[in-house]
Amino acid sequence: MLSKAMIMILGIIYQNPINAYEIIRKLEEMNVKNWYKIADSTVYATVKHANKKRYLSVVVEKESEMPQKKVYSLTDSGKEEIERTIESYIAEFDYDIRNFNIGMFFSDIPGVAKTIKLLEKRIEVLEKYQTGILRKTNEMTMAKYPKIIVENTRQNLYIVEAQLKGAKSILKIMKD
Repeated sequence: MLSKAMIMILGIIYQNPINAYEIIRKLEEMNVKNWYKIADSTVYATVKHANKKRYLSVVVEKESEMPQKKVYSLTDSGKEEIERTIESYIAEFDYDIRNFNIGMFFSDIPGVAKTIKLLEKRIEVLEKYQTGILRKTNEMTMAKYPKIIVENTRQNLYIVEAQLKGAKSILKIMKD
């Protein structure tokens, strides 16, 4: 599985060939730094790492008096890797919502029809989590666990319910 930084960078490159400086600008436009800390130096290091992994191809361009710049595009291997990761970020549940946010930022990669199916899968997974947590908290209450332990477990239910509500809302919008 790719890192969050790698997915965001490859997702941006997937849309258009671009240089590292422009990736940083694009991340600023997307307002990413408010919910995921990604330093400019991380962008450069991640691009270098992605190139080593052969996810990227590089073309050096020179425009008039400007210095040379490296423009990156995805290789077939890079496209396959990002497609697989984005699909898992949309469909699978994690208490860290940032994976899902990243997946939805780049939901154009799998396309609308596939994203709808992935969201439906996510909703099924979340509903199973919801049922399981409800059952567990009821068992804990019946077994007279300390109230603080039961309530702490119930916090997971609130997270699942919030993600379930969000996924259903996004699904409705995508189907309309």
